[in-house]
Amino acid sequence: MKKNFYIFLDIDGVLNDVAFIKQNSYKGKNITSELFNPKSVEALNYLIDTLTAHYETNLVISSSWRINMDKTLSIMKKNNVRLDNISVSSTKFIVPNKRGLEILDYLNDKQDINNYVIIDDEEFDFKEYFPNSKIIKTNFFYDPLNKEKITKFISSLNIDTPYKKDLS
Repeated sequence: MKKNFYIFLDIDGVLNDVAFIKQNSYKGKNITSELFNPKSVEALNYLIDTLTAHYETNLVISSSWRINMDKTLSIMKKNNVRLDNISVSSTKFIVPNKRGLEILDYLNDKQDINNYVIIDDEEFDFKEYFPNSKIIKTNFFYDPLNKEKITKFISSLNIDTPYKKDLS
C-alpha cells in the first residue's frame, strides 16, 4: 500500500500571475484569474504525476478558492490540471491569515504527516509550523510556479523520477 502525500495548493500567484495575465490581455478584454499560466499547470502536473508514481496523492486546496470547490475544480479541469487518480479536498477556514494553522489542523488526523508540500505565494504563518524544505514559494507578480521549483523539490524527496533516470 502506498503512503499518502499531501500537496497544499494556493492558486492566485501560483497558477495564475500578473505577468501572464498582462501578457495575455488584449483590446479591452482582460484575461481573468480563471485562466492559468500553462507553464505553471505543466509544473503542477509534473509534480502530481511524479508523486502519484510513488504515493497516494492528495491535492488539498488551501487557497481562498476553497470557498467554492465545485467552481474551483471546474476551472482547474478547464486549465488541464490533472485531477484524475488523485484525491482532492480543502482545508477548513479557522482564522484569517493563519493558513499554516489550517494546514496543521488538516494534517492532525492524517497518516504520513511528513509527506507534504505547501505551494503558496504568501508566507502567512508557515514558518511557525513548517520547515522551509516543505514550502515552495512563488510570487504573484513575477515568479509563479515553474518546473524548476518542482524539480528542486522533487529532488529533495530522493525518489526515482524519469528526470533522475535521464541524468544517469
